[in-house]
Amino acid sequence: MPKPTHEPAAPDALKAALERAELAEQRLFWMERGEVAELLAVSGPRVSQMATEGKLPSTVSGRHPRAATIKAIAEHLRTRGDLSALAAQEKERKVALLDIALAKARNEVMQVEDVRRIWADVVIRARDAFRRLGSKVSSVLPYCRSEAEMQRKIEDACDEILIEISRPVDYQNQTPPLPDYGASTGN
Repeated sequence: MPKPTHEPAAPDALKAALERAELAEQRLFWMERGEVAELLAVSGPRVSQMATEGKLPSTVSGRHPRAATIKAIAEHLRTRGDLSALAAQEKERKVALLDIALAKARNEVMQVEDVRRIWADVVIRARDAFRRLGSKVSSVLPYCRSEAEMQRKIEDACDEILIEISRPVDYQNQTPPLPDYGASTGN
């Protein structure tokens, strides 16, 4: 019986076996950039950018660690819906800004300073009108025969004041009328 001989393997065969083993290890533990790009439906440069941004694990010689990359891809796909919501909110914000610009172009909006000035004028008109309430009712109250009649005269004077201050004033074309401190109307 011939004795088996263990001849050393040819260097090329050994080299090929080592390459196959290394390739199998690479496939098991690493992902190529193209494979990651295909899973994310993005370009290769975008994969590199995502790795730079920290959205994907960093690469080693253009390869990504498989387990960590798959986990990052799953997280990216899970949060992409959130990004869609953010994109929709951004679009809504831009539409709102365009609506404001259109309203400004149509002269349908006012500057904040103008609104403040107008409201200050309204408050001053109301304050001044109600300050005149005493002079309006002081001349008629002494002649009232009952508290009910006094109350009715005061309510009538208040109604007149409210009607006076509810009249619209076109603040863009004119200034509000100055209060007439000397006028008094009696009932």
